[in-house]
Amino acid sequence: MTDKSLLRESIAVALGVNAPRTSTLDTAVGLATMANLPLRIIHVNLLRDYPIDPDSPEWEREGGKTVEMLSAWVSEELAKCNLAYQWHVEKSKGLSCIIDFAMENNAKYLVIGAPRLSSNHKIANFFTHFSHKSLGRPRFPLVVAP
Repeated sequence: MTDKSLLRESIAVALGVNAPRTSTLDTAVGLATMANLPLRIIHVNLLRDYPIDPDSPEWEREGGKTVEMLSAWVSEELAKCNLAYQWHVEKSKGLSCIIDFAMENNAKYLVIGAPRLSSNHKIANFFTHFSHKSLGRPRFPLVVAP
C-alpha cells in the first residue's frame, strides 16, 4: 500500500541493483513492523550498475527496465505484509543522496544492503565514508543488511 501523506517518522531503505535486496527489504520490514512505521524506499540509479556505455540510448532503456523490475518486486513483496510505503528513484550521488533522503523522510533508521563489503578493510572504508557524509547532519541508526 502506498501512502504519500505520511509525515511521521519512517524507516528509510536504500535498495540497489547489486545490493542484497531480499535481506535488506526483510530487515526493513521487520523494523517497520516492530516500530509500526512506514517504509520510505529509495533506489539510486548509478552508472556503475549497468555494463553499458552511459552515453548510449541503451543505458536509459536498460536503466528504466531495471527500475521497473525492482519497483514491481518491491510492490509484490510488500503486498504480503500490508505496510505503508513510498518508492523514490534518484539518478545521482549515491551515499550522499541516500543520507539526504533519510533525513528528508524523518528516518528513525536507515537500512542498506552491503554487497561489496567482503573484507574488514572494505567495511572500515564504508563506515568512514558514511561518517564523513553524515557530519553536521542529524543522526539516525544505520542498519546494514548482509
